[in-house]
Amino acid sequence: YHEVVKRAVIFPMPKTKYEQNLISKLFKYLSDMGAISEDQFIIGFARIFDELEDICLDTPEAGDIFQAFVFQGMEDQYLPGHFMLMVAASSGDGEQIRRMHQEFQ
Repeated sequence: YHEVVKRAVIFPMPKTKYEQNLISKLFKYLSDMGAISEDQFIIGFARIFDELEDICLDTPEAGDIFQAFVFQGMEDQYLPGHFMLMVAASSGDGEQIRRMHQEFQ
């Protein structure tokens, strides 16, 4: 399901704020229902970190939009509160983020 997460974040980037908020609400719902686990959200978001430079070529504001998704995910608790610490400690390397998450568990 991490691929669904990745694509759902990337898809609305060039769209409106309203459409981006709908994706955040969908993530909250899927998380609350247990349809997508925290692990899958972390893997999906970590994969976006790996590709963010390339995504920014097509959508220059992608970094800011992605950051908003991350903070919303932490607020809605489908991403762990320490997610940004893992990002900072890994210098945004998606593979290291995934490894760190496994070590925290």
